[in-house]
Amino acid sequence: MITDDMTIKLLILTVIAIGEKAYYEISELSQTAQMFPYNFQVSHEILHNSEEFTLNNFGGKIVLAKD
Repeated sequence: MITDDMTIKLLILTVIAIGEKAYYEISELSQTAQMFPYNFQVSHEILHNSEEFTLNNFGGKIVLAKD
């Protein structure tokens, strides 16, 4: 299990960069077995405290949107 915040941020940025969606639910970001053969958890804290990400509310859910 990957627990380093910087590594998790890099994985999230990769998912966003190669993904085809305009936004991602937080739970979707760590469910990328086809991209990464290891486990990691994305916390709201990592996303909220990071300047690389923008959180939005879409359909009553917190999502991470592509900028």
